[in-house]
Amino acid sequence: MREVAPTQGRETYDAPRGLSSETREAGCDGFVAPRAARSQSGDPAEPGGAPGALRTALRRLPCRPVSEASPPGIDKAAGKIQAMFSRIAPRYDLLNRLLSGGTDVAWRKEAARLLAPLPGEVHLDLCSGTGDLALAVSRLAGGRARVVAADFTFEMLAIGQAKFRRRGFPIPEAGADGLRLPFPDATFDGATAAFGVRNFEDLDRGLRELCRVLRPGGRLVVLEFTPEPTGPFAPFVRFHVRTLVPLLGRIVSRDGSAYQYLPDSVGRWPAPAALSERMRSAGFATVDVQLLSFGIAAAHVARKGAP
Repeated sequence: MREVAPTQGRETYDAPRGLSSETREAGCDGFVAPRAARSQSGDPAEPGGAPGALRTALRRLPCRPVSEASPPGIDKAAGKIQAMFSRIAPRYDLLNRLLSGGTDVAWRKEAARLLAPLPGEVHLDLCSGTGDLALAVSRLAGGRARVVAADFTFEMLAIGQAKFRRRGFPIPEAGADGLRLPFPDATFDGATAAFGVRNFEDLDRGLRELCRVLRPGGRLVVLEFTPEPTGPFAPFVRFHVRTLVPLLGRIVSRDGSAYQYLPDSVGRWPAPAALSERMRSAGFATVDVQLLSFGIAAAHVARKGAP
């Protein structure tokens, strides 16, 4: 499956309240991949341009990663991360349930509850993968809030699309790189990201992008593992994550490197207090942390301040 290189400038995508007629008609049957919007002069639209000037195109193409460079410490080159998730996509949901004992479902429901979507609001589920959190948010709102599921891995979006169709939720999808989101400024009332921002090549840049696309007062819920679980089950959790997860992942997915990446990346992930500080530095006014399942995971609930 080939990739199409984006044109110069930021890729753009219609604000969800102004989706083009072709997108509304397609619903979950078409992938919404960004297409560069151009100004009257023919130049690519600048970030934060007028939403009315933007259009979308339906293409069965993934988003191209922002770069191929690897940050120090662990290899998070966007192309490699994208390829890894493409390989494991067919068994991704199965392994999530198997490796977490189903706990990941409860975590996503809690993240949706913390987001607290209201009727008429527009929300972004970034790093949506196969769409479980997008579904949880849409269900909690009774289908009365619009949710956009965004990811840069086509194979994940394809599985999510089929899932949305089976379950009767018309959730649009967008091919999107978290480091240069294809949405205008102040597009969304809220955003979620479950087990995805840990994979960013540049965490601070990704957090600033999430802040940019939120409206003033908008909230963000980041669901991630913690580097060091707490409580009486901490030794068992460490053994599970560092030993059993790579072993079971290799057996079931036949991709040992992908599930070795999980404990490696979690071990280098900022502790909740450090991540909270980086979210504030990215522009969020407040950040609250809720530890889940004896500190195995944490939900960071941030709110964007007034302009």
